[in-house]
Amino acid sequence: MTTFFKDTSGHEFCCSVTAGTVIEYRKRLDVNLNSLIDGNLLDRMATDIELFVNMLWLSVKASAPAGMDDAAFAEVLGGDVLESARDALLEAIISFFPALARGPLQKMRDKGKAVQVLALNQVNQAIDNLTPEMMIGLKNPVGNSQASSV
Repeated sequence: MTTFFKDTSGHEFCCSVTAGTVIEYRKRLDVNLNSLIDGNLLDRMATDIELFVNMLWLSVKASAPAGMDDAAFAEVLGGDVLESARDALLEAIISFFPALARGPLQKMRDKGKAVQVLALNQVNQAIDNLTPEMMIGLKNPVGNSQASSV
């Protein structure tokens, strides 16, 4: 996987996680990368956009255009860019760890993606199965095939 992604304006960023980045995560965001393994950091990154964007900024600021700050950076993120940025950041974080730790982290990343795909498929199936009557709360609407013998 790559640690690069492009923003909505086409600028390419490189995610890099070093010991210095890890210290900044802890100081500025109260994030401990060890909680990837024994905590809920992946869930927090997936559900807290502000945390994710701040972690991302600390990981890419060295490759940002001159004069760009965290607020300007956040303005060029959205849609598919967020997905590719998430993948790049996770890969950079995994690459930061020693080789022995990378295998389990890669498995966690892959399982997380599989869970996300499964959950989205289930949501799509549930939406496909909805009828207008179900959406407005009618349990046995007039003309329902169960109520009619035609």
